[in-house]
Amino acid sequence: MVMLVLKSLILFCICLMLSCVVTFLMLKSSLIKYFKDKPGSRKVHQRIIPRIGGVIVLILFTIVLIVWKFTNIFPFSLPQNLLSTLLFVSISILLIGLPDDLVIYQIHNKAKFLGEVLIALEIVLIMGVCLNEVHFLGYDIELGFWGVPISVIWLVGVTNAVNIVDGVDGLAGAVVLTGFVAIGLIAGIYENYSVLILSLILGGLIAGFMIFNLSPACVFLGDTGALLLGMIYGVLSIYLISDINNSLPVLVTPLIVGFPVVDTFSAMGRRFSRSIINGKGLLCSFKRMSIADNEHIHHRLIYRGLTHNKTVIILTVYQMITCMAAIVVIFKGKSESIMTLTVLLVTTIWILYKLDYYEPFFRRIKRFRIKQLPEKNKVGIIADDDVFNYSIMRYNQNSFEFIHMEKIGNNAKDNLDAIILQSNKSGMLNDLIVIAGSLYLEKNCPVLIIVSSNDTVPEQYRGVYENMSIIIIKAPVYVPVLFTELKRITRGKNLNLKKKNSGTVCQVK
Repeated sequence: MVMLVLKSLILFCICLMLSCVVTFLMLKSSLIKYFKDKPGSRKVHQRIIPRIGGVIVLILFTIVLIVWKFTNIFPFSLPQNLLSTLLFVSISILLIGLPDDLVIYQIHNKAKFLGEVLIALEIVLIMGVCLNEVHFLGYDIELGFWGVPISVIWLVGVTNAVNIVDGVDGLAGAVVLTGFVAIGLIAGIYENYSVLILSLILGGLIAGFMIFNLSPACVFLGDTGALLLGMIYGVLSIYLISDINNSLPVLVTPLIVGFPVVDTFSAMGRRFSRSIINGKGLLCSFKRMSIADNEHIHHRLIYRGLTHNKTVIILTVYQMITCMAAIVVIFKGKSESIMTLTVLLVTTIWILYKLDYYEPFFRRIKRFRIKQLPEKNKVGIIADDDVFNYSIMRYNQNSFEFIHMEKIGNNAKDNLDAIILQSNKSGMLNDLIVIAGSLYLEKNCPVLIIVSSNDTVPEQYRGVYENMSIIIIKAPVYVPVLFTELKRITRGKNLNLKKKNSGTVCQVK
């Protein structure tokens, strides 16, 4: 057993170094110019980043599989149906994902989805990776014909779920890596060494890639990597519980996948319920369940001011908890399993509540209640960062009403209590100070400037100045901290209005 653990660690480290070295060399090559991912309205990155990481992982994984097949590098042989399935998945996903990752051609989402369904059908019907019998709370249930559609839906669902969570630097890699560690651990305990070795190979390749994918990312997985890892994730989870020698509970599969399942189902439920509440029909609401948006769990954490790394840590910890719950379900009795699942369910519901997933329901209820809300302070916004604009507008609060400056007229009704002036561009500090001074004189309200983290506030602007009211802070700015600053300066403005002919103060941080 000690030798097995040692060899497993060596295998993991070899795959990690191989992936790290190849990724580094590819980033230095001229090929990355064909894989550039540009910023967009549904993306949280603000610069062009190559999405070649998935292609690298796929090629290295395929090479290792071929070496495993034709050499005695590993003491355990890979079952023929599992080897054929994985090679088929690698080649098929490369055909679907590579054109989408290249800047020269893009495959439509419907065509991509159809390709995923065909791949899943091939895996289930031809390769034989299918759920024929499941074990649930001590009962054995024969699925019969229903095993085919359930297996296909699971494979396609997990594939797209992993693709969906690939929206923050390092998130998809960390979540899938945690899942493969759990699969490898369970496979090792049940002496299914082929699945254990596969998990170590995939884990090492992902870990090597993640060195360059953590925030600020130098490379993305792209569709090729997300679809490949998602499909293999689904295949190994089915293969693990369908082994007649293991008799693992069917609940193990969704618990091992964990966060991607929760995020996908919560997003679909949110879209459906919001459409129903807005008076849409059932058919229209079902169609809206598949419409992409930027309100997933990781988006909402980012919009609340968390950095990419903090978001990844929080969601990876949640993924670890679901994987540990899967292990509890396997090795503990029925009562312990029910208690564990109940705690996990309550925790998940609480997390979704804190992220305002039930906001449409509460808004509907509040329509029947008469509640006098305090008057909001009006804050004007001039910003060139789409993520900042969206996050500050979506933040749940009752203190401020945010208005984009282009929508503000010059009449007396458009009085502002504060102005936010934000720019991501470096070297703009002096220009922003000049603009802030003009805005202060025109609107007679304090101005909060958010400058690039690369800018340095000059020494002459550190201190107290008469006849101005400007605060300068550096990005990144956490939304709760920003609201604290806004409350402070708007409170100061209201106090100053009570003093006749009093000078206003500029405090620079």
